[in-house]
Amino acid sequence: MFQQTEVAAEALPPDVETEGGTAPPNDILRKASEHANVVYALTKSNHETFECLKVFCEKYNEKQTFIHSHWKHKVYKHVVEQAGVYVGTIDTSIRVAERGMSISRGAKEALDDKTVTPELLVEPMLEQTGEALEDIKDISNRFRSIRIALFEEMQRIHPSAPQVDAYPPSTDLVRRQRVDLNELRRMDEKDLLKLTVLVLDQFVSIVGEFVDWWSSLKVDVDRLTGSIRFIRKNPDISTQVYKQWENMEQQYKIYRSEIMTQQDYYNRTLKHLMPKSFFRRVARRLGLSE
Repeated sequence: MFQQTEVAAEALPPDVETEGGTAPPNDILRKASEHANVVYALTKSNHETFECLKVFCEKYNEKQTFIHSHWKHKVYKHVVEQAGVYVGTIDTSIRVAERGMSISRGAKEALDDKTVTPELLVEPMLEQTGEALEDIKDISNRFRSIRIALFEEMQRIHPSAPQVDAYPPSTDLVRRQRVDLNELRRMDEKDLLKLTVLVLDQFVSIVGEFVDWWSSLKVDVDRLTGSIRFIRKNPDISTQVYKQWENMEQQYKIYRSEIMTQQDYYNRTLKHLMPKSFFRRVARRLGLSE
């Protein structure tokens, strides 16, 4: 399902003078390959979180799992409620994906069409970056709230579970094992909830990487236009950087496709499990259209 391509980053020489100033060795334009890896990992981790929540929804729908147990019913109900908050949050991330695609296209155009004045392309790119950054920070806070709510539920049924901060952040953004849907379906609610919290913990960590990159993209116009002018004059570097932004655009397309698939599932399934009043409350809380 997930695709990833590697494009080698060619380093700019340190402190090269450009028309707009100095192009630093770690210029943001050449970090597209690094960010494409983060978007790939975000898509993958988001899918894993979705799979865990999906199994809870399936079991809640079947009702046989907890038909004779009030406390089990309570566990499943709480998790499904958080799944409702989760889907409202990922809806917002579609806007971020679309801005990521738009900025990628802007960067490619800035490198490809040397007749266009860089400032004409850079200013709207930075404006979109500011808008995306606000959305991403909000999304990050919401995911952290979901993580805390699920962890508190896990502590209620797993009193000896470690504190949230005891879970280390994900250090490998790409080479992680996939969760197996059939294996998830065989788990009881305790193990499934514990795994869901761990998966969500890794997801939150990757979202943090996502926030960091967008924050670093919010640079000043002079610096970015100077970088564009320098790269335009160096065809070999320009080709490499163009491919990196092309790859990043593709990763955002894959991420958006994954989110839309999840939307379809939740629209078919989740809204039948919870009362409409619940989703209206969630929509109001998240500032979404009902």
